[in-house]
Formats: sequence, structure tokens, C-alpha cells
Amino acid sequence: MEVYKNISHEKVPTHAKVVTKGGKQYARYKQRGGSTVEFLILPTGKMRAESIYWYARILHHGDSIRRPVNLKMSSKTAAVAKAMQLQDDEERKAVGRMTSSQKTVALKPLVGDPSDLPTRKHTRDRNGKVVEYAAKKSENDLLNAISGSFLGDYLEYRGNKFNRDTTVATIRTIRKICIDTGFKTISDLNDDKLENYLIGLQHVDSERTGKPLSARSIKIRLVAMKAFTRWLIKKKVLKTCPFASIDRIIDSRSGRSRIRREFTDAEFWALVDSAKKGTPIEGVSGQQRSVLYQFARATGIRANEIAQLVVSDLIFGKESWVRLPAVITKNQKYDELPLDPTILERSNIVSVMKAWASSRKPTDPLFDLRTARGKNRKTSKMIKRDAGNAKPVVEYVNGFGFADFHSLRVSFENHLRSLNVDLEVRRSLMRHRDISTTVGYGRVRSGEKASTLSKALQNARENGSRAGESQGESKSA
Repeated sequence: MEVYKNISHEKVPTHAKVVTKGGKQYARYKQRGGSTVEFLILPTGKMRAESIYWYARILHHGDSIRRPVNLKMSSKTAAVAKAMQLQDDEERKAVGRMTSSQKTVALKPLVGDPSDLPTRKHTRDRNGKVVEYAAKKSENDLLNAISGSFLGDYLEYRGNKFNRDTTVATIRTIRKICIDTGFKTISDLNDDKLENYLIGLQHVDSERTGKPLSARSIKIRLVAMKAFTRWLIKKKVLKTCPFASIDRIIDSRSGRSRIRREFTDAEFWALVDSAKKGTPIEGVSGQQRSVLYQFARATGIRANEIAQLVVSDLIFGKESWVRLPAVITKNQKYDELPLDPTILERSNIVSVMKAWASSRKPTDPLFDLRTARGKNRKTSKMIKRDAGNAKPVVEYVNGFGFADFHSLRVSFENHLRSLNVDLEVRRSLMRHRDISTTVGYGRVRSGEKASTLSKALQNARENGSRAGESQGESKSA
């Protein structure tokens, strides 16, 4: 790799000393770095000056043009080495490999000195006055336990955008995974190591509960690591997610994961009647709970999403709809769901919701499912108590699974399936990203199994008798 110095014709500095060598004049003076140089004085009166640093022409991979690059090296040997490194980096970029500078970043530690973590020193009180920030106990625990250049930055990033306590728990989870798997630097991130680690959690008792982790807990750890790597990609530390190949460790509905069952029609209306006659639970009246159950059963909307709906999200007209803003949905996408007046057997859900909405302001919450502090009320507690007071009593848990608030969503999907609604349409109404999730909601009742089997056997017998008659007619002919 050839290097060179830039040549320019400049005026002779006033402090330069003119010396004569071999019949030629030279300007001798000290440069800013302290070194003494001599440049030839031309007949024009200017001197032929050379740059302090060495330059090289590097071939860029984008347009295949050699461009001059200032190597910022006064030593020729060091300049040649840097020029070769820059050219090697360009060749690596052309084939999509990590450059030397990226390798240096990738070797920054994930887990290091806890003192590297940024801390909040001041905040504002209710009156807007700047006061000293009193860290929560969970934050102090984190600052004592967590460390690392990347994890510290990620803590600040998430802490400014998300709930601080949730961020603390997420960062602690990521740090424990990095320690257990041996991910000391970014370059150590490996999909095989993480996958084997997560699979092993199914068979190892956890320190907190003394039991293996559930499918949901394992999935949360995978999601946390993927979110961390997406942030690294955004910071241009990584080019691709190293864990993209890990899709699903275990079936989220297997193991110790809670299995929800659907409400039968008799159970559902017994639940509604029990709520209508019941006393307030979690600050929600019995009449409101009866409307809530019917609305959830008729739309399949999740409890957390219902808690954030306002009255103006109901659209009544020739066709009635429920508007779901992107900020409240689980997938962060805007959607609209139809309100069909015939979906429930014993009531017209459109008339029920019209009557309910007329008693509230357009900006009011559709249901009072949030406290004054913004926390969700316990819908599972409402279901459990109303189910216990129902006549006949609705079993909260039996051999088919639990019957909690999410079971109303399960019942909605099973009702669609019983109506022979196309699977893709069911996926759209349930707002699932993966169609396999919709399939997993299906539960065939024992009665349906028996009736379907008897119909299939009856059809087989009829087809067999018809085939026998047709063969007898053909022989007699």
C-alpha cells in the first residue's frame, strides 16, 4: 500500500530561516508539533511544502473509486499499516463482514463495573420544584447488582420510555442470562447457547419458587434478549439479530402454563345473571359487570384493552363497530371490530351497549376497570366471585382448565369455530399475528365430539347400505 504526503505551494513564514544548500535555497522553521522542517524555495518566491501527515488512496466498495484519506500519522511505517487496515475494512464491507472498528465495539463488556451506571440525581416534585431524587429500593438493588457499558445505556434508554420498575426487572433478567450463558461481550452473543440455556430452564428448579420455570416465563426471557439486540441494531452495534432463528422454545400452552377453558352457554348466562344481582366487586357494580361480560364475550377484546376504551370508541349506525386505537392494542396496530346484534343468544349486544353508553359521557371510560392511580382492577376476582354466586355454581377450575376473564375471549373464538367461520377470518377477528395461536384457542366440547362421531358413523352406514343396494341392482340387471 503506497502512502504519500500532500504537496502545496505556500508563502514562506516570516519566522523561517533561509539556508542555502547545493546552490538552492530552503526555508527552515519549526512546525506546530515542534519538529524542524526544510522546504525548497521556488523561483516564484513560494516554498514547496509537504503535509505533516501521510495520505493514501483507498478504494471504496460502494462506487469503486479511490479517494484520498488523511491517515493522521506522521510515521510512514504506522501510516502504511493504517492504510492497509482501512483498505481491508472496505473489502469486508463489500462482503458484509464486521470491520475492525466494529470488532472493537463488539468487545465492549456487557457486564463490568457497577459504578459505570448512570444514576438520577435530581427530579421534580408535584409543584415542579427541582429536588434531590430518592431512588426506589429496587433501583438501588439494581445499581448494586447490574453493570456494563451496554446494559447501563440500555437502562437509561428503557427507563426514559417505559415503567422504571419493569425496566429494572428486565435489565436484571438480561444480566443474569448473560452471566449464565457466558455472554461477556457483544461478539459472544450466540443463538445456540441461548437456546440450550432456555431449554434447560424447563428441567432446573428456580431459586425463587423451587420449581422449573413455566413456558410463559421462558418466553419472557427470550423476548427480553431479542428486544435488547434490536436496540443494539438501532445503535449500529449489530447488523442483524443473533437470536432471530430462535422462534419458540416450548409450546406456551404446555407445561405449567395456565389453560383457559370456554364458558358453556348455560355457564355464561348464569354468570351474567349472578353479576346483575351481585354487590360491587373491586369498585365495579353488578350491573356494570353484567354488561362487561356480555361485551367481552361478543367481541373477544382483552381485559387490558377494554380498560383503556372510552365511550366514543363505540360507533353506532347501520353497522356497529368498536374502534381499537393503536396505543391500547397488544400488537400496537389500529383495528375495528364489528358489533353483531345476533352473536349472543339471549340479548342484543348493540342495544345493550347503546343503553350503557347513553348513561356516560363520550370521553368517559367505557368501563370503570382502572383505579384513580391508573392500575387495572382485578377482573379475575370479579369472575371468580360471580361464578361462585351463580345458580347453578360455575366451576372456576375443572378438568378442562380455568374459567377466568380471558375465558370470555376463548369462548368468543370457539363460538366462531362452531359457526364454521373461516380460520383466516377468525385469526383477523382475534387479532393474532400467527395463525397457530388461533388454532391453539380451539377446544372441542365432549358433547360435540360425541355428536360429530355419531353423525360420521351414521353417514358411513348410510353410504355403505346404498353401495350394497346399488351392487344388488346391478347383479339382478
